[in-house]
Amino acid sequence: MGLNIFKKNDPKEITMENANSYVVNNVLHKMLGVKDIVKGDSLYVPEWEMTLTPKVVEINGQQATLNIFMNSPKWGNELFECASALGKDTKTAIGTACGSFLFSFIQGLGKMERDEDPDVLVTELDGQKHKWKAYKSDLVGLGESVAAYVDSPDFYWRLLREDIIKRLGNQKLCYVKIYVAKTPTEIIGECRIDDVKNDELSEIVAQSAANWDIQQFASQKMFFFIKQQEDTVIPYPYWGSEGFEVLKSKVKTAMEIFYKCETEEQYDELVSQTVLRLGDPILAESCLSFIPEICAENAFYEVQYSEMVDIAPAGREKISCYKNQISDYYLIQRAVLTLLSSGVFGKDTDEIYKSYIGYSAVGHAISSILEKGNKLEGVRMTALIFNVSECFIFR
Repeated sequence: MGLNIFKKNDPKEITMENANSYVVNNVLHKMLGVKDIVKGDSLYVPEWEMTLTPKVVEINGQQATLNIFMNSPKWGNELFECASALGKDTKTAIGTACGSFLFSFIQGLGKMERDEDPDVLVTELDGQKHKWKAYKSDLVGLGESVAAYVDSPDFYWRLLREDIIKRLGNQKLCYVKIYVAKTPTEIIGECRIDDVKNDELSEIVAQSAANWDIQQFASQKMFFFIKQQEDTVIPYPYWGSEGFEVLKSKVKTAMEIFYKCETEEQYDELVSQTVLRLGDPILAESCLSFIPEICAENAFYEVQYSEMVDIAPAGREKISCYKNQISDYYLIQRAVLTLLSSGVFGKDTDEIYKSYIGYSAVGHAISSILEKGNKLEGVRMTALIFNVSECFIFR
């Protein structure tokens, strides 16, 4: 299932220098099912207010891998897909990878933009109701047919619908990727929510292929696009690429304030100083609560961590929720890891990282395990409890 497209000015050889231009001009342009305009190495779709930018990250003879980034002010967050394929040559591999992207991701995105055949959902978080419409892409399969086991996108929607609903928070748009592949000796299952792999749902996806009778190889891929209705969206100040840059700047400030704490008095003033400098009490509390655990979980990657947390606002009952449901959580994680890897803290980078790990509940628990001479492989952490002020809201 590839795109065999030969257009005017088709280059004879694809190199890393001309690959992005080739994908935009010779493969994807006029293939999205909606009018698009070439702008440099990107495509702009006026009807969707979307900018699509492919980045070829690997071409190796008969293999191609593309990272594809899509942005629209309507969606609140950047959409991302990695498309990879094999072919008899580089052009065929790129065509197959792009075909997989077009016939699943873009096909489902188009259904959402046309409001075609939605499943209407209602969720509730911390007393706030949220209304949604869910759209299913087509299934894209490679290798042997598995139609006897999976005959439509509804199969995976029925399989995961209730578990996905539990993980909806206040996203403007939540997108879910399903991928499953099987050989005679191996099953790969993956479910990603807003491009974060979910281990629990990935295992369900993998198990769904247990009965496939495969001689060599078979795979399926599809997407769900779940859009919140405007009248239930709670405004969030850090949506979009510009919003993320603002959040990243504030996270950097929060990390600098934390690292400069040396005395008991400074730690006592940590909350008030962070709130004052960030100008956002909710983000300040999120930074103080989440960053230590984010650093510790990143450091001790052998451990399995709960995807749930307990939020305990002062004077109210605690709320158990998934990390996906907290708008700040994965954005803060992305900001922290980006900042630490970018070198913006200079020679203090390692010390900041270690300070957070030492301050974290996860770090203390793991230190206790190691001090007893136990190994970390197979260790599972339960949900953490974060104590926050009565003003904390899920936005």
